[in-house]
Amino acid sequence: MLKNTSLSVPRKDHFGLASFPNHDISSGQTVHTDTNHATTNSAPVRLSINELPYDILVLIFDLVSHRDSCQATPRNYLTSENNTPPAAFLGDPAILSQVCSYWRQTAIHIPSLWSFIVIRPLLGPEGLAKAVARWQLYVKRSGSSLLDIHIIDTAVTKCVWGAFEFHEPPPSDARLFTLIEAIAPRTQRLVFWSRCPCYHNGFPRDMIATFLRSCVPSVLKVLSVHVYPIPGIRNMGPCTLTSEAGGPFDDKLQRLLDSVVILDVDGYYPSIPSKAYYGLVELRLQASRTDDMTVEEFYLIRIIESSPGLRVLEFDLRVNDMEDEDSLDPLFRPIHLDDLQVVILGRNPRKYLGNILRWLFPGPKPLSLSICSPYERGAPDLDFFTQHETQKFIARSNVTRLGLHSVGNSMQLAHLLKMAPNVEVLAIDAVTNVPANADLLPKPQRWLDSLYVIPSSYTSPPSRENVQWFVQTYGVRNLTVWSKDFEFDGVFGEEAMGDHSARYPVINVKAGEPNPVAEWY
Repeated sequence: MLKNTSLSVPRKDHFGLASFPNHDISSGQTVHTDTNHATTNSAPVRLSINELPYDILVLIFDLVSHRDSCQATPRNYLTSENNTPPAAFLGDPAILSQVCSYWRQTAIHIPSLWSFIVIRPLLGPEGLAKAVARWQLYVKRSGSSLLDIHIIDTAVTKCVWGAFEFHEPPPSDARLFTLIEAIAPRTQRLVFWSRCPCYHNGFPRDMIATFLRSCVPSVLKVLSVHVYPIPGIRNMGPCTLTSEAGGPFDDKLQRLLDSVVILDVDGYYPSIPSKAYYGLVELRLQASRTDDMTVEEFYLIRIIESSPGLRVLEFDLRVNDMEDEDSLDPLFRPIHLDDLQVVILGRNPRKYLGNILRWLFPGPKPLSLSICSPYERGAPDLDFFTQHETQKFIARSNVTRLGLHSVGNSMQLAHLLKMAPNVEVLAIDAVTNVPANADLLPKPQRWLDSLYVIPSSYTSPPSRENVQWFVQTYGVRNLTVWSKDFEFDGVFGEEAMGDHSARYPVINVKAGEPNPVAEWY
């Protein structure tokens, strides 16, 4: 059955795992099993869509309406047929309510189904007026449920052959701001996504400020603000976390930010010091512009120390005062994070992985580690897995899931898996050619339970031969690929991998589904 609210998040003074169950990465997989035995002695039962049990229908509605789009997006943004963006998944509950009268009555009377509201300001005066009326209806149908609000503004209509067509930032529509002021006090999760410039007053800065000023402390638990750059346009204003970079994040909002337990920001940050960084269970600090966003090591340490119950740490900013590993001060205080389960270090800090990892001392819980190759064009390939501090971190952690970005060296990968013998799941975006000296590779200490071959804009798509060699070498039991990668071979993904099904019985081909490893890769 559904919960009374759309989210279940703990208070900052409570870090119980019951509120944050582990993600089951296999929940979205297509598992091929033998069903002959189960169906031998039973006749098939078929129900029409208007005869499904109420509880089952409620669960289906909730799963369908609250699906996130796939974050492992295809390599090409446009489809090859008509140069248009791929169709988004239609999970609007209003669509579900139009199937039949039974579905309609069921959907209308599920408040939590309507608590997930996506607001798109870039609709024009006429379209926005209709949309505001629809959003108000959703709020009414949500009853007393707490709200999960997503404000999405792309500012880019399409991209053809590298040329972008832009919309001007939307004007400050009074109806939209009135709606925001009305729903903000009930908002438990706020996700703001924009490509509009925010280094000056106006949208989206005013919208973020209006929303946060109207939110209620102890109600808002999840804050996600992503302001992505439009190519060629500087859109982030002050570019250091130590500055007053977050216009609306002023002293008046510290009590509100103190109630946030999940903070996910990219391009728009609370200033330091701020209570927004205290008592978190999930922290994601990202930067789309690699040259702009920096943080000093001192402040990074303070941020991590302020959340001893941290479960997820994603960091993708440049550290501007990081020393070489050989010159590190031996007198440092380890940060013990007993609940830590996910560590993601992006491309910006990739040259100093050991420097960052040396501070982190996870507990015994299974850990997902995602890292990038430190290779830069024109620079030598740094063997990050040979760095002393990186080795020590892996040795003191129970790494069971490993995510690798742009790591295409088979020898590096083999040694890394040898260092982390407990790895059961591997997600990788660079399946290299079969090495000539494959016999010299270190033998794996255990077979991999699952392999995810992730689409990437940084590497070439893998060949079926390379994937097959990898599966054989590491005894992969569950293989997941994305169909877009195998369209480059002129064969659709399911057909391309179909000849492997006899030897490897579990093969999953993803298209636009939610990415099963997005939370930790």
